[in-house]
Amino acid sequence: MDVKVMDLLAKILENQTETNSQLKELTSRVQKIETQVENDLGYKIKALYDACEIQNDKNDYYQYPRKNRNKN
Repeated sequence: MDVKVMDLLAKILENQTETNSQLKELTSRVQKIETQVENDLGYKIKALYDACEIQNDKNDYYQYPRKNRNKN
């Protein structure tokens, strides 16, 4: 083959190898970010659920005060 063609093929292979390496690195970083987001959202959803439960308990206490006083 012609030397120019061989040089072009070598450059293409080098660029492809570099691109694959960058893609692996980016994939790893995206997976880490996904994990962080999932964990963060899990805590936030749990906090919202807990706040909703507390608010419902307060609402019940004030809506049915005599019923709740008999529990104690």
